[in-house]
Amino acid sequence: MLHLLRDENFNKPVQRALDLGCGSGILSIYLSKVKNVKKIYALDIDPFVLKEAKSNFKSNIKKKRAAIFLLNDFSLLKEPFHIIVANVPINVHILLHSHISRLLTYKGAIYCGGILKSQKDVLLNLYQDFTVINYLEISDWMAFKLRRF
Repeated sequence: MLHLLRDENFNKPVQRALDLGCGSGILSIYLSKVKNVKKIYALDIDPFVLKEAKSNFKSNIKKKRAAIFLLNDFSLLKEPFHIIVANVPINVHILLHSHISRLLTYKGAIYCGGILKSQKDVLLNLYQDFTVINYLEISDWMAFKLRRF
């Protein structure tokens, strides 16, 4: 997933990014180091994981280029995002794809990681209104960059 994010052109400001299922916070930490990302919302439902992410943010983010907000409730998200990173299992996409689509701006990008090759068609069916911009295959796993046009 980081390989796909590194290919992203961050020349234009990204006002709001969402790290859905943030886990340890590695993707949020990466986004916080990108010069044009202004606000990052790191979301996970596991309170222990959020505690770990907060600790990792403190340890790994020395220069604050972006504001980071930790959340544990998807329903708190109301405003749209320019980028959504979701390194989560396919069942999370099945459950939340309509909400994820609603929260993404026009021409916004979603990065989907943690997808088994056998689940590729399921994911692409869920996001059939999106265009595949790039993808990555490593062993049995895939990651995608999708954009809405």
